[in-house]
Amino acid sequence: MEVICRGGGFVFKEAGYPKVDDVSWSIITFADGATVNLGICYALPAKYPTAGQSIRLEVIGTDGVMLFDEDHKENILYTEKGYPHAYVPDHNLPMVFLGSTSSGDWALDTMYGPIGDETRNWLDHLSTGRPCHLATAEDARQTLEVTIAMEESSRTGDAVRLPLGEGH
Repeated sequence: MEVICRGGGFVFKEAGYPKVDDVSWSIITFADGATVNLGICYALPAKYPTAGQSIRLEVIGTDGVMLFDEDHKENILYTEKGYPHAYVPDHNLPMVFLGSTSSGDWALDTMYGPIGDETRNWLDHLSTGRPCHLATAEDARQTLEVTIAMEESSRTGDAVRLPLGEGH
């Protein structure tokens, strides 16, 4: 597996996080030749109505295609009181695309969304033995190794080779 990444930006640096890129794009090539292009951008206007992130994903293959647009622009909340940002303390948005955070949304003192659902799934697994359909420790380790390779490639400008991908 080979990872190439480029990143940069100034929003996080101006906010006091000098080692964090606002924009990052990676190309990951697997041992079998499959290629993945990953991009992330947090350099949006301060009052842009995502309460965390905008997710768009395309999976294109010879047998099919999946296209995801997870901005949730169809679920809008506007409030004069402000809606709290998921990741930035004391930052409130007058308008927000509900469901635009990976953590989820609070409603009636309960967290709904991916992290709330994943946490409940894990607790059910621990307390009842119910199968857990979350990532395995091996999956998490591989994701971490690829993420670290992306950071290294962005920092050095060099491609990073990993022994992952054989059989994956």
